[in-house]
Amino acid sequence: MPKVSFTTETGLTKGGPWLDRIQRKVKNISVLDKVEADGIKALSAATPVGETGQTAAGWQGRKKKTGNGGELNFINVAHPQESVNIAKIKELGHGTGTGGYVPPKPYMKQAMAPVWAKVSTYLREELSE
Repeated sequence: MPKVSFTTETGLTKGGPWLDRIQRKVKNISVLDKVEADGIKALSAATPVGETGQTAAGWQGRKKKTGNGGELNFINVAHPQESVNIAKIKELGHGTGTGGYVPPKPYMKQAMAPVWAKVSTYLREELSE
């Protein structure tokens, strides 16, 4: 599934206070809030809709702070009763129980491309505050 993470490193001798300030801002992971909202919206809109639309509505973001930044994972929680991730098999294609084949409908990468393009803008905005 799509994943984004930001990492900062300390120990650089030049730039001292400025780099420390940037590191604190990135560790606040507010950029991830924006990316999460945009990603959920993009994935939901791009997910092929079946009979119920549950897969399209099942996107969530899961954020966590890490030792040197933050991490965001997009997951699809629709159809928990199924043994496979429906969003993933729509993306990759799959065999059917009766010997047929459902071809892939790649949508995740294309849906997330504009979101990834905004990340640098969000970071610039965050760091200039």
